[in-house]
Amino acid sequence: MFSPQMYESFAHQYERELANFYPKGIFYFHSCGNITPFLGTIAALRGLRRLHISPATDFEVAVHKLGGRLAFQKRMRPLDDLALCDARTMRLRIEEVLRGGRGTSMELDPGPILDAPLEKVKTWIDVAKKTIGSR
Repeated sequence: MFSPQMYESFAHQYERELANFYPKGIFYFHSCGNITPFLGTIAALRGLRRLHISPATDFEVAVHKLGGRLAFQKRMRPLDDLALCDARTMRLRIEEVLRGGRGTSMELDPGPILDAPLEKVKTWIDVAKKTIGSR
């Protein structure tokens, strides 16, 4: 919705003020939107150490630009990667993210799972543990 120039002018200046207000800056940045065009600007926030990467953000670009500098909280797509797939597909999607984020510090976030059946959530957690543990 914003061009990089609009983001810099209208949003980032206030985020920068907040980061500069706190003695250690800000630790975490979250956005559910596509922050791909703003990754470099966001990464410059004082104190930033963890960055939320939503399904709308290009994970490959984030890894390329910031992979060694920040830890990622990589959000999966709760319907496509959990609720609507079987264990095999869950494993394949998790493996894809792990391959894409190789060499980074990252946590996987299944996303808002409130509407997913409990059994699917349990399956995803089990598959994620096994897939991550086998690496």
